[in-house]
Amino acid sequence: MRLGRRGSTALGCALIAPVVLLLTGAIVDFARYNWSAVALQHAVEKAARCAAVNVALCATSARPRSLTPTVYTLNSTHAPGVAESDFTLSEPACSRQVTATKAFAFLIGFNNFPVTLHATACLPS
Repeated sequence: MRLGRRGSTALGCALIAPVVLLLTGAIVDFARYNWSAVALQHAVEKAARCAAVNVALCATSARPRSLTPTVYTLNSTHAPGVAESDFTLSEPACSRQVTATKAFAFLIGFNNFPVTLHATACLPS
């Protein structure tokens, strides 16, 4: 008789399933992190180009050192949660430099490790 093997498949699945689900979640979370970093860099590059071509269109009167990214810039980059306040405009030696900083929150298990995304682009005017 096979009385000793009863339930071994369920036990094996119960031991392996959490590990597989955790690894899958971690892969998805790190993919989100990389996608957010690339999207933020792309938004900064577009904003730097806007500032280099027409700074009057991009700078706000209330905050002359900040940048108002155009609706096109934010919508075309698909940057998640990027707002006007995340962008800053400066004029170092390279002419027009735009930087952005955005906090990133992991969804699975890494909430104790806050990560901040940084992006910088500099274009001549």
